[in-house]
Amino acid sequence: MTTSDMTVLVLGGAGGVGSETARQLVARGRFSRLILADREIEAAQHLAHELGVEATEIDVMDRQALVQLMRQARVVLNTTGPFFRYGLAVVQSAIEAGVPYADVNDEDGPIRDLFATDDIHQAAQEAGIPLVVGLSTSPGLTNILTRYAAQQMDTVATAHIALATGPWTRGPAVMAHHLHINSAPATIYRDGHWVQVPAMSEPEVITFPWPPGHAPVHIVGHAEPLTLPRFLPSLEEVVMKMGHPEPINQLYRDLARYGLTSDEPVRCGGVEVSPAAFMAAYLGSAQADEVFGFSQLTPYSIRQIRLTGQLDNRPLVLCYQFAMPGGPRETALPLVICGEMLAQGSIHPGLLAPEALDPAPFLRELPSLGVRSRLIREEELATLP
Repeated sequence: MTTSDMTVLVLGGAGGVGSETARQLVARGRFSRLILADREIEAAQHLAHELGVEATEIDVMDRQALVQLMRQARVVLNTTGPFFRYGLAVVQSAIEAGVPYADVNDEDGPIRDLFATDDIHQAAQEAGIPLVVGLSTSPGLTNILTRYAAQQMDTVATAHIALATGPWTRGPAVMAHHLHINSAPATIYRDGHWVQVPAMSEPEVITFPWPPGHAPVHIVGHAEPLTLPRFLPSLEEVVMKMGHPEPINQLYRDLARYGLTSDEPVRCGGVEVSPAAFMAAYLGSAQADEVFGFSQLTPYSIRQIRLTGQLDNRPLVLCYQFAMPGGPRETALPLVICGEMLAQGSIHPGLLAPEALDPAPFLRELPSLGVRSRLIREEELATLP
């Protein structure tokens, strides 16, 4: 089956990731019809005119309208956030519409809720559709690359993932996400169980051959530990860490310490606003940039995936390091590739995380992003730590 006669629906198509998703879909030319759907109809129409595609207004919480819109498409790609507010509702609409679906959900809470029971998985199987959630750069590419690395071993026991990134984008939504994952308790997988640990705990410095060279990282609340043990069942430990330039790391520590990442609203001048909402809006502003100098920091996007396991009955450590371009292009490409796979019918029905997919189509596209990589392989005769 080809995708030449297929329709793809991009929800949140006027946003940063949604618009980049649309641009890549048009450039690749695998779909004959593309519908941009967004609540901000003027922005969607402007982009649609530029790309020569269609635009329509949609409130994703209007289930009847959304289901009707989805039924016009062969594939639905969802970039509408925040996912804690909209994610489950859109997934349920896709099930009702009976249309294959993928999203860029990068929030650990909604991912945890989706996989908490078998209800969504069973509903997707009964509808005969795949639902691929959490498919951006992290989670997303990190999961896919972890599966690829695991395939180089006979068994894999631990997976430690680290993402170090500079301040590519600083909008309020991005800042709200970072405030949350750097302050709320984080779930990791340790000794075969999911456990909660403090955010920003277990700090370490990872050495890379690319700028900045030495990158400080710490545990954050992310989806990788929630799904990898489900699809790679030999894993006994999965830990996800992230870090930024140290001034930003310290800023997040200080904000959490003084309660400025709290979602509890306070009344100010007759208006109720939470400290977290205010800080996200402020940190995403030009005013904050003048104070903290975010835009003066050198941007970067590097990651490490370190696995321990066995090959030919010998302990083995595989450590992959990657330098990526960062920004919306990096986030959108995995979703675009998955959309093409969904249209081809090459993904089986059910609720799936990125590591359930074949890594090959994604690995083939990494050079187009200008990705640099290196492999560190260590064979040890002693028991691995």
